[in-house]
Amino acid sequence: MIRELGSRARIGNRALSALMNHAWPGNLHELRSVLGSAVEAAGDRDIGLVDLGPEFRGGVDGRRTLSRIEALERDAIVGALRESNGNRVQAAEALGMSRSTLYRRLRLFGLDPHRTVL
Repeated sequence: MIRELGSRARIGNRALSALMNHAWPGNLHELRSVLGSAVEAAGDRDIGLVDLGPEFRGGVDGRRTLSRIEALERDAIVGALRESNGNRVQAAEALGMSRSTLYRRLRLFGLDPHRTVL
């Protein structure tokens, strides 16, 4: 399906686990829609858990489901990191938090703080 969407991206292990654990009430139509959004979100990199919708991000690897506010904060952090091309100092400044707080939040949300760009 990813190739049909015109992408050469691969799906990361955590993202694949999340996709496999989903009930898929919409079957193939829903899967195609989710993959299309993930391909768009990932751009030119492989598809990760952060590229899937919020309903896929909770419950993988024993992690709890994030509250709405936590999900919004995580999405804001990911957005700031993308806008700053992975520069954590600039991202933290844009978010109005210290770099150490940004690192703590990355760990809390299960994001790898050492990746250049999410």
